[in-house]
Formats: sequence, C-alpha cells, structure tokens
Amino acid sequence: MKKSILIFLIITITSCLYGQNIIDTWNTKLNVNGQSLAIVIHIKDTIASHVTLDSPDQYAYGLKCDTVSFIDDKIYIGLSQAKIEIKGQFDKEKDVITGKFSQMAFSCDVEFVRGDYIKEKNVRPQDPTDFPYYQEDIFVTDSTTSVTLAATLTMPDDVQAESVVILISGSGAQNRNEEVLDHRPFLVLSDFLTRNGIAVIRYDDRGTAESTGNFAGSTTYDFADDVESIVNYIHTRNELKNMKIGLAGHSEGGMIAPIVASRRNDIDFLVLLAAPAVPITKLYHKQLHDLMAVANTPEEILSIEDKFNKKAFDILTNDKLSKEEKYDKCVKLRKKSYLKYPEGWIGNMDVDLRSSEEISMYMSPWMYEFINFEPAVYLSQINIPVLALNGTNDLQVNCDQNFDEMNKILQKAGNTNYKIMKLEGLNHIFQKCIFGAPALYAKNKETFNEDAMKIIAEWIHKM
Repeated sequence: MKKSILIFLIITITSCLYGQNIIDTWNTKLNVNGQSLAIVIHIKDTIASHVTLDSPDQYAYGLKCDTVSFIDDKIYIGLSQAKIEIKGQFDKEKDVITGKFSQMAFSCDVEFVRGDYIKEKNVRPQDPTDFPYYQEDIFVTDSTTSVTLAATLTMPDDVQAESVVILISGSGAQNRNEEVLDHRPFLVLSDFLTRNGIAVIRYDDRGTAESTGNFAGSTTYDFADDVESIVNYIHTRNELKNMKIGLAGHSEGGMIAPIVASRRNDIDFLVLLAAPAVPITKLYHKQLHDLMAVANTPEEILSIEDKFNKKAFDILTNDKLSKEEKYDKCVKLRKKSYLKYPEGWIGNMDVDLRSSEEISMYMSPWMYEFINFEPAVYLSQINIPVLALNGTNDLQVNCDQNFDEMNKILQKAGNTNYKIMKLEGLNHIFQKCIFGAPALYAKNKETFNEDAMKIIAEWIHKM
C-alpha cells in the first residue's frame, strides 16, 4: 500500500495517435513537494496500444494509458482511474514536448525531452548472479479473457522436481519478480526454491511489463482467473503435469490463492505469505491506523481518521445501499471529517475536490471489491495442506489479528493439515527489521529472509 502522488498509476489504453516525429521515448521530471519524480513516455507506434508510461523513481514500468491523441502537434495522454492527464504541444524546432502534467489537485508545467531516464539499478546482496538450473520464458493465453501472461519457468537440472509452485504477487501492478524499491522478492524466492529442487512459475501481472490485459479495470477475482490459466498451462506440459501444484501468494496473493483452490480440485497445497484472514475492512482499518501512527501522526488526527474509516467502511459494505448512495454518503462523511481537523492542517486544500477524489478511488473496481472481500469465504473451503507465515513486525497485515482468525477458520473447516508460523522480527515483505515501516523497506539490505525461505522449501518437500 505505497503512498505517493503517483500511487494509482495502473491502467490501459484506447485511442488514436498520429505523426511520425513523436514516435520515441520521452522523459521529464516532476517537482512534487520538493521531491523529484521522473516520468517516461514510450510512444512505440502510431497506434495507441503501443504507448506506455513509466515512473522509474517509484519502480513502476510499462503502464498502459486510457486515452492518447496526437493531432496538429498537440498531444494528450490520459490515465483516467489515476486521474492523470498530460497535455502538451510538440515543438518541432526545439524537439521537445511542453505542457502540463496533472493528477487530481496536483498540477505542474513539464518539458519532455527525447530519450529514456536511466535510473541506476541498486543490486541487492541476495539477487542471484548465476542460474544453475533450467529457465524458460513462457507465454500463457487464456482463451476466455484473451489475456496473455508473460512468465518465467525455472526447474532444477539435477533432480526431478516433485512440486511446481506458482508465485502470486500482492496488491498493485507488479512484474514477475514482485519488484519494489529495487528489491526483487520473487526472483530471490524462486531462485532459492529452484536450487532446492522445486519448480517455480512467476509471472508479470496482467497489463504489466510483458503481459497483456487491463490491470486497472480488474479485480482480485480477475487475478484469480489469471492464476487458473497458469494452472491449466501446467497440465499441458509433460514434464510438469505429474507434479504437485502449489500456490504461494503474498499479501493480496494470499487472498487469490484460496479463491483458486476453492474452485479446483487439482491444487495440492497453499503457501500463504502475510495473507489476510479477517474481513478486509477490519484489516484495512488496522493497517491505516498503524501506518499513520508509525509516521508520527498526532493523536487528534488519528482519532478523526479512525472514526472516518470505520464509518466509511460500514457504508461501503452495506448491501442495502446502491453504489451511488455509498459514494454520496462517503463524500459527505469525508468532508465532515476534514472540517474537524485542527486549525492549520487543512491549509488551502479544496475539501470538496479532495473528498470526491478520495471516495472515487474507493469506488474503483479493484478497491471496491477489495474492501468488500471476506477471506473466510474461501479459507473455509480449504482442506488441502496450508503453510501460513507472517512477520511479527508486519504493519500492513497485522500478525496477531490475522493469524488468530486464520487458525479459527481452518479449524472450523476441518482442515487437519495446516501450519501457522509467526516469524519474529520480519516485516510485510519478509525482511528482518526492528521497525516494520514501509518507508524503511528500501534501506534494508535483505530482500527475503533466508530462514523464512528455508521453512517454505522444507515444508513443500514434506508434501
């Protein structure tokens, strides 16, 4: 749940693009509250489906836009769900695109120049430098959705693997390495598992990197469909189809894995990494409180936000209200809560605009379904072996809150083959740490705690 001016840069594209001179890569830098953020536009062809946007400083790449046009040297690029617009004029003489970048209440002048933005890659100590096993890039197309997932299959060379594990990433558009803040957790985990005799498939989320499809308009249930397409693919490969099939989901991926397992009878085990068990409204309320608290938010503000979140989530999960009624009630509630802020905290904020923008995000397809999600509905149907791991310093999926509930659900379901482990001192992305604040993820040299990976590998081998 990363917060920044570009947090919702996750969408796809349809429209027309004209003019050969504009076909290239362009970059600029935004000044956002004193912070420099690079923006890169890749215009690869005169058709709109080949225009993508990168935010390298936020590790977001290949984001497809909603609307693009280039007529009479005027360019427009829109990412509607993120409420991002780039309006510019192509100056042939200076060979630049000048104009404005805007997102919600934020707006600034920009000048795009030709060329890519080269961000220095931070090589992490756990990044593998050699790959003593079989690797294959694969492409899996679902005949129903027409989404093609780009993935990597890794298998040990020296032994016949007994299990193949599909790695399912957490919230947000992520590539097959689940790359975040120059950490590549799934690359590290897949490398460890493969070196330890386990086959692994990791994939780019739909609409991300090399995968096709619309990420922004999709929900958790759509992502479950994508996992199913990979399971179906496994059955087409002679060297894979007799292996045990496991799903390893991190965070939201730990919601997706039980959905898939509840639908099918060919999933042999689940590995749930920082997976929610309580209703998402309850989890999200706790998460927002803890993240604001660790950021030293004053108690008065915390109290206001806690009350707003509780009431807003009650409205958003009320089946008796239409979506329009939920939106209207939440916008009014958000305005009232802002007006309770101490003097000086609101500043020049347009409360009406800010309130409507915030609630519009809650009403987006993914967020709306996410908030209304009940993990117990699917966990209660799971009778296959389950390994659930969570770090005690996780501020995004609270360890105690969710593990107590998961234990109750699996027990009630009659599941007699599950293991729940609290891993001391690990954060949400399984780094060893003293404090679990997401702001510290990037500074931590560890990508994925090796002891945690050993637990996963050893447990899988016992299946």
